[in-house]
Amino acid sequence: MVYNFNIIGRGYIEDIFSRHIKNTPKGCVVRDMTIKLCTLTNQVKHDLKLPTGNVHITTKVIKKNYDKCPAVENDYILHNGWKIIHNPDDIYKNKDAKRGDFAFTKTMDNNVYLASIEISTYADEPILYVVSMFRLSKPEQYLRGYEHLWSWKGGNPSS
Repeated sequence: MVYNFNIIGRGYIEDIFSRHIKNTPKGCVVRDMTIKLCTLTNQVKHDLKLPTGNVHITTKVIKKNYDKCPAVENDYILHNGWKIIHNPDDIYKNKDAKRGDFAFTKTMDNNVYLASIEISTYADEPILYVVSMFRLSKPEQYLRGYEHLWSWKGGNPSS
């Protein structure tokens, strides 16, 4: 697997989507790129004892969303997904059966969105990856049984 670390940020994700993913057939292989999506707040990084604050997303994850989500939802996640991670409302320990270590959630436009974050390594350095992002149709039901780790309470973090 080739890693192309384009530390270009969220402003270019729509451009990468347009050039490498949009209008591709369902299930096809796309160019493998890793993009820095955003950074965690210092509070989240500290409270969860994470080794880094940079969070990355791959074109494979963007393609997976493109293949599975309706176009309007995919566009919304593409444009606003970084907010789930940078300013989460709540963070949960992901279930063992799920991919990723943490589930970040955020309510935006009356919908609850979830981003699953995995701690991995690249060149012996820790790296955080988004492994999935989606809208929860039934948040209370989906999050039942998840261990709650962190939340914003009255504008102040609470762990």
